[in-house]
Amino acid sequence: MRLRSFKHSTISTFAATALLCLSACGGGGGGGGSTGAESLPPAAALQLEIYAPADVLLEWNAPLSRADQTILLPGEIQGYQICYTDSAGNIRIIPENPAELQGQSTYLIENLTPDDYQFNIFTIDTDASISAPSATVQLSIENFPIL
Repeated sequence: MRLRSFKHSTISTFAATALLCLSACGGGGGGGGSTGAESLPPAAALQLEIYAPADVLLEWNAPLSRADQTILLPGEIQGYQICYTDSAGNIRIIPENPAELQGQSTYLIENLTPDDYQFNIFTIDTDASISAPSATVQLSIENFPIL
């Protein structure tokens, strides 16, 4: 078994995103602690494009300013985390390390099973502040016959 090591800030960011994801997707209860959500606006306009019956491309725009309207430079964005839930309430947060999406504006999720999904994206800055979630985008994947 191979163990993955993460910096403390990565684990904290992942846990904070999970807490925000529960709120954004309608699950979980209230939570304490500061995530910095008040300082960063959500990533703008999360959009989905279906590539194949079970593959979805998520696209977003980087925020240009913080919630207080001060400028947010591209170099101040550490990365993004995508949160999605299925109809059973199962929550997935990808990637575990937001820096994997630094400078990116798309992410392909492959092999989704037939279900109803809700997607949000969070911006994480270099101070490990996490934005409020983007507007929720919903998608229904149907059973497609294999030809």
